[in-house]
Amino acid sequence: MVSPQIFSIDHAMEKLIFIISQPRAGSTLLASVLSNHEQVTGGEESWFLLPYLAQNKEEIIRADFNYQMAQEASSKFLQSSGEALVHDKLKSMFKAIYSSKVSSDQYLVEKTPRYYEILDELWDYFPDSRYIILTRNPISVLNSIIQSWNVQSLPDLYPYRRDLLVAPESLLRFYEAHKDEKNVLKVSYEKITNNPETAISEIFGWLKLTFQSEYLQIVNRNFEFGDQKIRQTSSIREKQNIDGEEILLKSKLWKKFTIGYLDYLCKKGIQPASSIKPGRTNIFDTYIQYCQVKDNREDSFSLNLRRVMNSIQMKYIRIFY
Repeated sequence: MVSPQIFSIDHAMEKLIFIISQPRAGSTLLASVLSNHEQVTGGEESWFLLPYLAQNKEEIIRADFNYQMAQEASSKFLQSSGEALVHDKLKSMFKAIYSSKVSSDQYLVEKTPRYYEILDELWDYFPDSRYIILTRNPISVLNSIIQSWNVQSLPDLYPYRRDLLVAPESLLRFYEAHKDEKNVLKVSYEKITNNPETAISEIFGWLKLTFQSEYLQIVNRNFEFGDQKIRQTSSIREKQNIDGEEILLKSKLWKKFTIGYLDYLCKKGIQPASSIKPGRTNIFDTYIQYCQVKDNREDSFSLNLRRVMNSIQMKYIRIFY
């Protein structure tokens, strides 16, 4: 017989909602609207799970010590029963923490866009939780990143490389693997902004919650982490799906970048709606090479090469743009 306490914790995991998306894809907007319901709470970015579930992902972890060596040594140390023990203890800790954040009749929204880095791990630890896969045309995401975060050049775009290059494929792969699961729902930002009543009511129906039109209002929740511009919006009806492609085409630099980015996405099996013909461009290829060199920053040769490439790139852009 299962104890009431254990049942309560397991039940809380079923009430946990992960909103999975790229950054600048509307996750703060969706979380704010969902949390208007009295049976939904949360919605602020927690980033809580990333340090725990990304610890074996060398490509996204940076440390002052030799992380690769630490990873290899700890893996050897935990051989046999150690890894399973760590997994079980972490799972118990996660359950205890999340269950303390919500009452038995409430859903808890967990929204951190960079969770696209740990989707397989999330499913492993939270197989009974709910997942909303929120998609947005990656070209519109690109434009939103450029406009919202004052990106002026290719080096400025480097911090968001994985948001653009990794996230779309991660979301697609995760959805294809779990699309038949009842606890997984896919919704697009375009549908939410173009037809909010239909889109949001469908989500509430999936959660078995009643929908009221007043839930489309945006309440200032003073989220410290997340899109701060949401405070300027009073209703989801005010949000428009801005044509990011049209804006990008006005810049020679970003037009050529977008053509190359579309080509990159198509080769990954992602087909964004676009009037642009995809194809390789020197601008996008330069960006990829720049990111690869900068990622490999422990190598002194790579550091020197990065400086040379950065100098060449800046001269190239000054000459042609």
